[in-house]
Amino acid sequence: MNRKEGNRIWFKGNPWPNGHALKESRFYGVLSEEGIHLHLEIKTEDYYADQGFEAATEQAEEHDRKLEEEGVNDDWKMYGAWMNYHSCHIQPNKRVILGNKEQPFRVDQLANWSFQLDDPPPIEETWKGLDFDNMYFHCYVLGHDAVAHHKIDISSAEKPFHYHIDWKGKVALAYFGDEEFRYTFTIHIRDIEFEGFDGQHRLDLRFKDEAKQQSYWYDTRLDRSMEEREQELRNWMAQHAHIPDDQLIFSPLERSDWLRFI
Repeated sequence: MNRKEGNRIWFKGNPWPNGHALKESRFYGVLSEEGIHLHLEIKTEDYYADQGFEAATEQAEEHDRKLEEEGVNDDWKMYGAWMNYHSCHIQPNKRVILGNKEQPFRVDQLANWSFQLDDPPPIEETWKGLDFDNMYFHCYVLGHDAVAHHKIDISSAEKPFHYHIDWKGKVALAYFGDEEFRYTFTIHIRDIEFEGFDGQHRLDLRFKDEAKQQSYWYDTRLDRSMEEREQELRNWMAQHAHIPDDQLIFSPLERSDWLRFI
């Protein structure tokens, strides 16, 4: 988790021209037998965090009343709409490939990397609307909306395995039924650590009693030794990346196993 001053998101035209602080940003690779995939995720503080809820509420009443008197009917510009949904979360849906057997991943490729995603966004063939299942990111902005037209620039920071990320994109207020990307956002993340490589999660649903269908979650990693789990991840890494084995340390956590840089 990375939480630093200056890490912010701006939604152009919303009631907060100075943007919103990020309370969490994460940047790492997801390792599987198919390859290494990018995980890039942000969560904001409450939209009104800088001024506090009570002060924002007082300001909202006057601000939104004036807009209504002017005939403005756009939730994007209304304090009330943003305060109702509290905060933003953008997380991966469809993975970006960092490396595989054909093109192994190298850490230095992150040092000066620019790419675009969902530009244009995918369209579902049957009814010609947005294909949400095949978009690269899920989001929660003013409800469960859509983000696309991403341009993401990654550059090196001073410390090893730390980076600056500049991310621009557009929002469609899909939660309200609007699938046009009318609005823009900009994200600045500074000095974020590339956390390492998250192995596939091993939680499966098992049944305690087949007759009663009482279910529970079972961590299938427990069926294997720690050494076997580590070796599996190192084998995957060797197939999909050019990283010396002695630069990575095995780190078992509660929900998944990791390989991290030493």
